[in-house]
Amino acid sequence: MDRGLELLKKVIQVANSSIGFDDRLQGILDLLIRKEGVERAILFSMTPDHETLELKKISPRNVLWDGSPFLAAKTPIGDTIHNHIPLLIPRLNRKEHKALVKHSLLKGFNSLIVLPVEDDNLVYGGLCLLSKQSLKPDPGQWELLDLVARELAGIIRNSRVYTESKKRIAELSVLYQVGKVIGSTLELDDLIERVVAITAQVINATGSALMILEKDSETVVVERKFGSVPPSVKENIFRDLLDQKGNQIVNRGTTSPSRNRDALTLKDKNHQGSGETHQISSFMCIALNFKGPYRGRLCVYEKISLGNGTTVYFSEEDLSVLSTIGNIIASSLENALTFQKIETLARKNEWMVRNLSTLYQIDSAMMTSSTLKDLPQIILEAITLKEGLGFSRAILLLADEDKKILTPMAWSIQRESDQDPSLKKRDHLTGNELSGYFVRQAAQIRNIRQEADQVVHDIKVPLTKESGILARTFLEGRAFLVDRVMEDPRINKELAKRLNLDSFASVPIYAKDKVVGVIEVDNFINKRPITEEDLYLLSMLAHQAGLALENARLYAFIEKTNNELKVARERLIESEKMVAIGEMASGLAHEIRNPLVSIGGFVRRLNKKFSGDDQVQSYFQVIINEVERLEKTLNEIMDFSQDPRGNYREWDLNRIVEEALGLIQRELDEGQIKVQKQWGKIPKVFGDNRQLGHVFYNLFLNSCQAMPQGGLLTVRTYSDKGAERSWVTCEIKDTGGGIPPEVLHNIFNPFFTTKVHGSGLGLPIVHKIVTRHNGEVDIDNRPGEGISFLIKFPSAKEARQQLQRITTIREENHETDINR
Repeated sequence: MDRGLELLKKVIQVANSSIGFDDRLQGILDLLIRKEGVERAILFSMTPDHETLELKKISPRNVLWDGSPFLAAKTPIGDTIHNHIPLLIPRLNRKEHKALVKHSLLKGFNSLIVLPVEDDNLVYGGLCLLSKQSLKPDPGQWELLDLVARELAGIIRNSRVYTESKKRIAELSVLYQVGKVIGSTLELDDLIERVVAITAQVINATGSALMILEKDSETVVVERKFGSVPPSVKENIFRDLLDQKGNQIVNRGTTSPSRNRDALTLKDKNHQGSGETHQISSFMCIALNFKGPYRGRLCVYEKISLGNGTTVYFSEEDLSVLSTIGNIIASSLENALTFQKIETLARKNEWMVRNLSTLYQIDSAMMTSSTLKDLPQIILEAITLKEGLGFSRAILLLADEDKKILTPMAWSIQRESDQDPSLKKRDHLTGNELSGYFVRQAAQIRNIRQEADQVVHDIKVPLTKESGILARTFLEGRAFLVDRVMEDPRINKELAKRLNLDSFASVPIYAKDKVVGVIEVDNFINKRPITEEDLYLLSMLAHQAGLALENARLYAFIEKTNNELKVARERLIESEKMVAIGEMASGLAHEIRNPLVSIGGFVRRLNKKFSGDDQVQSYFQVIINEVERLEKTLNEIMDFSQDPRGNYREWDLNRIVEEALGLIQRELDEGQIKVQKQWGKIPKVFGDNRQLGHVFYNLFLNSCQAMPQGGLLTVRTYSDKGAERSWVTCEIKDTGGGIPPEVLHNIFNPFFTTKVHGSGLGLPIVHKIVTRHNGEVDIDNRPGEGISFLIKFPSAKEARQQLQRITTIREENHETDINR
């Protein structure tokens, strides 16, 4: 009994000594070997899964073990620990205790005692006592061994409490320091700088590195270094992030597995950068866990001892501290990244709203004009005004696809308030006032042309890739941004020098998925760099400008077509009215001609019968003259009523006019009228040559009758290109005194005449024939001097197109009448 108390006393002394916990456990096992007559004492610790036993301590200390695990399940040792009941096996049997006998730690022994190492709450493992002799402890010895096992349990418990407390204290210290740092700033860059610095200081490392990348794009969003780090740190960390490595310690010189379940310990390699001679004795990295779309890694390099300043290895405790730091900073970094992203997005949205508002005002300004005359200048003023896009200069070039060149349609240069007083009031313009402001400035600039006109107005850019960026913008249909003009081989150096360009941008103008022009902008005045954002805005405006220009072009085309249709409709109505009048006149002519022929025939016979009676013959001659006059009038009525459009062909107008002059040459000679002819180089006309000849014959006859005392008749032909169409014109000018103004508006009305023996059908027939040929009759009346008739016909090509449109209208009207 005294021996047992002495053993228990020494066990208690060892358990409460100041030596390390592992040394205490070893000392108690050594006491059991010396005092209890056992030959081997083994302390197993239970793994968290309760399936495997790990060797904690063994006595004697010189026992070799291969490191193989000891499976607790289905063995007497495991049953004893799980059931909390001590076990005695006086003699190990190879058959019954096969697993125990074969184990390297138990081989060669015949007797075994197993006691659970536990306290009132937890089981920590098992104590095994082995002997080659048969062990037969009495009740007192069992009680003593049970007390020793509980002392071992107490040491293990105290060790865990101490380790956990130390860990908690370290974590709290780290939490305090790191929390103090990250709570002192909201700026991402400042936060990152402080994180890498405090991490190195807390771990007592010579350097640290942090890298964060986005998961999806795998682009680095944060990269920062502090202190001394290897040159290849960026490549190494980036590779580890892509491989999604966990926590890691790398030391040099020894090898042992890390007890951290998430740790990978490689303590037998040098960490070398690719192609670098610099070596790091040790480093440690952890993975940062983010909730959002990020992946990060925090590393420290070269731990320095606080005592003597030498390099030491990183430990599991260091890894735990670094993990704690990572857990704290991860959320703060993610919040800062999110805040920065939101702030960037907010600034971008603000920029977008501001510029979209400007583009809306520019679009509103463009919508106020529907003419191609005003719209280009509005577009360019919006580009150069500071309230718009604010470029120094803008040039709008449109393509002439027939000539295969780009030519400037409009251009503008930014003006300052001291150059233009109207700009001084612009500072307070907001909202819809801006669109009106753009329009007013565009209207003013048309009246105050700038010096740029001389530089820009005669630019011609051939549509070939060799002609430079402007041509390529049109041909390739994409925007270009050129920073260093004179260094870029794609640039037309002559044009760049002429425009004084250092940098510029060009964007295509699209209309209905087709490039129709190019907008060039530059900042040759303020030298402000053109950014990608500027190019994006300019492209959006060019898209709007293309739509506006196309709308303006369509509006002009519709307006022109509407006017042509209106004229065609009026001519159609007039033609139908004339047809009705002609049909009526033709019927009357036929009714009158038959009795008139009879009257003329009988009068001529009577005139021959009474040839000897002069007085009677004079009466008959009066009747004959009046009959002839009526027959001539009937012939003119028949001409007026006919519409021989089926005989239309292409004719040389000079030849038709020349032949008409030949028919009236006798009258010109008798009236002593001089003729001055000027034949121009004109295209052919489309019509009936007989009717066209009749037009000029009537006009020449009228001129002869207007100059009974002689005079000058001028005949001139030429091509006249009007605002909307081209004309083939014949001018007939006489010196016959002109037409009284009060009757001028009636000269084309049928049967209106100021002559005693006139039929009133000469000029109406002229007007009808010219109108029938889609032409026009203009009059330049000079009362007291003379009159000029301008007879205008479309060219043969345009006349055929016009005739086709009239035919289409007739068919549509006929179809509408049928449907009704």
